[in-house]
Amino acid sequence: MEKNWKDIDILITKHLTNSISQEERHTLDQWKGEDPSNALRFDEMVNVWNHSEGLQAFQNIDMQLDLATVKKRIHFEQPNKKIRRMKFASRIAAIMIPAVMFVAGFALYQSTPGFGKWQAFNTQTQNGEVTLPDHSNVTLNQNSRLVFLKKMQGDKRLIKFQGEGYFKVAKNPDKPFVIEVGKANVEVLGTEFNLEENAVTGRVCIAVTEGKVRFWSGKQEEILLAGDRAVFENGTIHKKTIDNDNFLSWKTGVISFTNANLEEVSAAIQDHFDDVNAVQVKTNTDLTDLKITTKFINPSLQEVLDELMIHSDKKIEWIDGKLIISD
Repeated sequence: MEKNWKDIDILITKHLTNSISQEERHTLDQWKGEDPSNALRFDEMVNVWNHSEGLQAFQNIDMQLDLATVKKRIHFEQPNKKIRRMKFASRIAAIMIPAVMFVAGFALYQSTPGFGKWQAFNTQTQNGEVTLPDHSNVTLNQNSRLVFLKKMQGDKRLIKFQGEGYFKVAKNPDKPFVIEVGKANVEVLGTEFNLEENAVTGRVCIAVTEGKVRFWSGKQEEILLAGDRAVFENGTIHKKTIDNDNFLSWKTGVISFTNANLEEVSAAIQDHFDDVNAVQVKTNTDLTDLKITTKFINPSLQEVLDELMIHSDKKIEWIDGKLIISD
């Protein structure tokens, strides 16, 4: 049974400040030996401490000698007992205050991008591209965020992701590339895929163009190969086949349709153009009966709508963020 290791950070801090007792050191060694991740955490804290010059000086303080000196002075100088105790308390505070600050600082180091071991890359109104420490390459769509370990140490290459991006993952069979995205997860060894998360609905979509990907959430899991795509939505994963390349239109600028029905076309337009947030149909015609074959390269929304009206013989308008299809 796993023990409840209480105040382990305090024991680590005592070790760093040379103020740990033998009993406490034994407890610390037990904790380190229980799980490899505990030993890794300990090593990380020691590494951060050793590179913090302001805190390093506190390792040179001999608390036992200070205590003996104060006791000696108290014994021979009774009238100043209160003053000596206050000085001793100040010496203890001088050690414990930076130690507490160190623990808080280490928490920031562990979790805050840009402060410690994590690095963040964000895009706003334009696409962006970043090469990770393992030489993987990620192209991000607008309004996306990628958080990664600066050194990618350990047995995984851990990534946290929001938005949409195309990943070219460097091959490393010994160190899986793991992405946390919304409530879903992706694990690969070396491959290429497009990943998209809708932060509002929680929907996560992945389309694999090369290699093999493990896609999971909770106990649900799908293994995806090149040509496969999967959608996590409402707590369920659905595996499908990629039927066109329009999921990459944000990156390539190309939108193409081959015998696609108007319903599929409308969905692709909504996905490509951020200004289109809904589709409204005001016709009794079955949109799946209307087939369209055409191709656009870096088009404006109006250019797409003008050509689609010719192909479909329907009125297609963009009003207040809605794509309205009518007779």
